[in-house]
Amino acid sequence: MSDGAFPTKVDAKQQALNETQERLNQPIYSERKVRVICIGAGASGLCFAYKLQRDFDNFNLSVYEKDADVSGTWFENNYPGSALRFLSPRSSS
Repeated sequence: MSDGAFPTKVDAKQQALNETQERLNQPIYSERKVRVICIGAGASGLCFAYKLQRDFDNFNLSVYEKDADVSGTWFENNYPGSALRFLSPRSSS
């Protein structure tokens, strides 16, 4: 085993083997923590994250976004020549 704070490859491999062996000895329907990865924080990614948090308990969610902020296409694109035809309560100051 390692003597430092960081696990070695052997430690990680042994831990994974122990976890697998432990799961094999349990009933198939027993709950376990699930790792979930969501690629993109646009409308669909945010909706997925919301529904996952609303409906499930035992998970670890990671959301990856390539841009500096969320909202996907709406963050990336600007539409030259587009303008508001009317003022909405949010746009009037």
